[in-house]
Order: sequence, then structure tokens, then C-alpha cells
Amino acid sequence: MDKIVKVPIDSIKPNPFQPASRIEVPEEVAIKYAESIKNHGLLQIPKVRQIFPKYEENIYEMADGWLRLSGYKWLNEGEKGYDKIPVIVEDLTDQQMADIVLETNQVRQDLNPIELAAVYQKYLTSFNITQTELARARNKSQGEISNTLRLLDLPAEVQGLIISREITETHGRCLLQIKDKYQLRLIALQARDEEWSVNTLAKNIERLIEQQNPKLAEQPTKEEAPPQEIPNVRFIPAKEYELHKEMHEGDEASEAEEKGTDKPINVWDEAKKTAGAATITPQAGTHVPPGEGPAPEKTEPATVLNPRKLTLMETSTGVFAGIQKLGKNPYMKTIVSLGGLEEAIEMLPVFIAEAEEFWS
Repeated sequence: MDKIVKVPIDSIKPNPFQPASRIEVPEEVAIKYAESIKNHGLLQIPKVRQIFPKYEENIYEMADGWLRLSGYKWLNEGEKGYDKIPVIVEDLTDQQMADIVLETNQVRQDLNPIELAAVYQKYLTSFNITQTELARARNKSQGEISNTLRLLDLPAEVQGLIISREITETHGRCLLQIKDKYQLRLIALQARDEEWSVNTLAKNIERLIEQQNPKLAEQPTKEEAPPQEIPNVRFIPAKEYELHKEMHEGDEASEAEEKGTDKPINVWDEAKKTAGAATITPQAGTHVPPGEGPAPEKTEPATVLNPRKLTLMETSTGVFAGIQKLGKNPYMKTIVSLGGLEEAIEMLPVFIAEAEEFWS
């Protein structure tokens, strides 16, 4: 049977399921409760449970009433009669102690999202229940429980931004799309400093992911791909048909583009015209358009394939969409975007020199 007794204030320990951040009570909060207790008395008696086995002196754990206890401790430092506090002693299980923490927060909303996530996590691991069971007990959806728990995957610094309300928990969940923890911290701080909305943050993260994962960009369909297959060379027709006219006006390929054809320009002639390179002698078997470029030398096929693979992507508009060479020379791993076309052209002499060595 529950009973009301007076116990020493130093004999009461915190609820083991109370977040650690709530155990240290701010001084101004303790003073507020102390003044209320002194002026109006203890309006609601705290609940405790006795810890077993019994010690020489009884030890209790606070189920509900930790702030009221802090008020008593503050009063006891300067006044007499506050060294003991009346409490209701109940027989409570661990799960009941955890339920009291969650129920109290549901009414008062005094736990921040990170603290609530920590309580959920401890509840799940302590009582070996599923998120669905916890959601049912708390009258919430499983998605709400899961989304709150995910906040614990954020770096401590970002969790701190949520605790201090510099960003919201929705910002926090959005940031979890970024896998690199260092980059995640930087984006979180920028979102705080520039006061990004959740939508702005989501759009910026989407751009970041697209830049880091070019494969996620739209790929050409089978209808767009040219029918011919040329070793080491792949042509991708451009979708922006006006781009070539702006950047290569007067080029011989313009007429073909305006007619909608996908005829690629001559790689060898265009490279030499742009970079002023010496004649390239392609290896026997390498594709050269009929009547264009130097004739291949008649040599025996190589018995060992060169492990370096040269991939040249050129659009039907005559604009380089990318030049990529995979090999031992890191500086040759060049990714060309439309905005970096001039830099790509400057690299052509190096590219051609490497090509001559490769095909010689």
C-alpha cells in the first residue's frame, strides 16, 4: 500500500530514466520552486520508490517531483525544517518509472527532441520492445517514434543546435541525408547562420548530393544513344540544341545540328584545330571516319591490352560534355562541365600528347 512519509532530502536519487541533462537543475529554477514552497507549501507530494535491497539507511529513487526536491534543497541551505521532504512511496517497476518520465513530458512538454529521443532509446533497450509497441503505448505513430530516434544519429554539435533551438528537429532530420559528418556540421552551421527554412535546406542538400553523385543526373535514353559503337569513344547527343550555336557559331557541324542529325564531328581534326597539335597516328583498328584523318598503320594487333582506358564523350552539337582518361596519371582524370569548357580546351595539348603515346 502506498504511504506518505518524510525522508531525508539527500536519500533520494533521480529517476534512472530521466535524461542526464535534467538532473542538474538550474539555480533560477530551484529558486522559483523554493519560493513557491515557502509561500504556498508543497502543493503536490512527490512520488518515489524504495531501492532494493535495503541499505543501512533507506535509499529512494524519485519517480516524479525532482524539481520540487531541488526547491527543498535550496531552502535547506539557509533555513531549518527543510532537511526532510514528504513523499509517496510506491512499488514501481523499471518500466513504470520510464512511463512516468514519458507521461510527464507528454503533459508538460519539458523535454527537448534530443532528450526525448534518448528516453525512447533507453526504453526500447531496457524493456526489449519494438518501436511499434512503444508507439501504441504512447498513443503515437511508429513514424513519430522512428523520426525522433533518428536525431541521435546526428553529431553532438548538431544535436546541441537542436537543444538550443537554433535549428528545429525537422532541420535535423533533413540533415541526415548528408553522410559525411564534417560536411553535415558545416551545412548545419550555415543553416543556422543564414536562418534557412527547411525547404531552403532541403534544396541545398539536394544540389550538394547531385554534385557529389553525377550518376544521379539524368542519363540518356536508348533512343538518344547513337547506334554505332566505337572503341574507347562514346558520343552522347546534347539536348540543348542552341548551346552549340552560341559557343561554336560557324562550326561545320551547325548545319547538321539544325537538321536534327546526330552526326559527330571529327575528333582528330577538331582536337588539332583547337590545340595546334601535331599529327596523331591512330593505332590500327581505331575508328576514323572514312576519308578523314591519317590512315592507320598496318601493324600486328597488340597481344597485351593497355590497361588505360580513354573515354571521350562528345555531343552532337560539337560541345565537349566531358573528357575522362583513367590511368596512372592523376592529372589526366579531367571532368569537363559546360562551365569549364575553356579549361578543357587548355588541356587538349596534354590530352593529345598522351593519346599519341597511347596509340603509338
